Amino acid sequence: MAYPDRLLHDDEMVLWHRHPHWRRVAGPALGLPLLTLAAGVGIGLIERYTTRDWQLALYGLVGAAWLIVVWWRCAWPWLAWRRTHFVLTNQRLLVREGVLSRRGIEIDLRDVSDVSCRRSMAERLTGSGTLVVRSATAPPLVCGAMAQAGAVQAMIEAEVDALYH
Repeated sequence: MAYPDRLLHDDEMVLWHRHPHWRRVAGPALGLPLLTLAAGVGIGLIERYTTRDWQLALYGLVGAAWLIVVWWRCAWPWLAWRRTHFVLTNQRLLVREGVLSRRGIEIDLRDVSDVSCRRSMAERLTGSGTLVVRSATAPPLVCGAMAQAGAVQAMIEAEVDALYH
């Protein structure tokens, strides 16, 4: 899961690079077998209660509906998760996200004025949290569903301190 070197400055080094926490894709991952089960039940009902004239058309309809819903509720969220990166370097915090179009946010560590971490009970149980980074030059950056948010907060604070000492 290396971060592309072409996006880094010459003397910059990646300290931490992760995707959002796995809980962001847990629902879509659990949805795939449930949607497949529902499609199988639908196929069984079609076979049992319809005439042969309608079966092929209804099979196609169930298959098309399954593909559309699986793409929308399972595949797309997984792709969005996979294409989201949180990167901490010795100079910047970078967030890159997007599947078809990319969006990037960069905060220079010299501009960071405050770093905080919020963790609900569910986030504490799964080891994730919401990291909020405030800078002097941009609105607050809120990174939800971040794995090890408390450890990342400490790393950012240590790097900011290292820049000034």
